[in-house]
Amino acid sequence: MKLAIWAAVLGLLPFVVFLGVTSHQLHNGELVAYSYLNFAAIAGGGATVAVAVAMARRPYLGELRPPRPGWVLPVCAVLIVLGAVQLVRGAGFFPMILGCETESGTMGFCRPAVVG
Repeated sequence: MKLAIWAAVLGLLPFVVFLGVTSHQLHNGELVAYSYLNFAAIAGGGATVAVAVAMARRPYLGELRPPRPGWVLPVCAVLIVLGAVQLVRGAGFFPMILGCETESGTMGFCRPAVVG
């Protein structure tokens, strides 16, 4: 249970903490290039995936170990998805994939419509 909590913290922390760079290029007042890179999201996402995979692969068979609790694999699946989202978001791929623009803070999901 403690590993699942730590993995969830590592996966959710990059939504609050930003350690990275954003850059934009304007041409005649119009946004023509935008990049986003969040090292905290990449590290947190990678750590979340690693911990979740380790939890899922952890051997629960044998005479001395109790059977695997039923909540382990569903929680691991959710944590792997969360970690993958953080990896993709941290690498700056969401603005390219989604193609959306927003007027408010982007958090790496969309490119800003207005830079300022």
